[in-house]
Amino acid sequence: MVGIDKRVFLQDNAGIKAELGSRLPFILDGGYLPSVDHSVPPDIPFQNYMNYLELYHAGCERYLR
Repeated sequence: MVGIDKRVFLQDNAGIKAELGSRLPFILDGGYLPSVDHSVPPDIPFQNYMNYLELYHAGCERYLR
């Protein structure tokens, strides 16, 4: 558990997608739950975090079909 760099949430969707995409094979293989290193800082835009969650769910759904 962990491994998602919290600084990526300051980037655009492409940066978030790249960070998550690099770990998606491990997620889908099982036994790996992505989580933010430490905690999400208060300066992270809420929408960026929501974009991460949407990408995570969409990626898992796409690969699990």
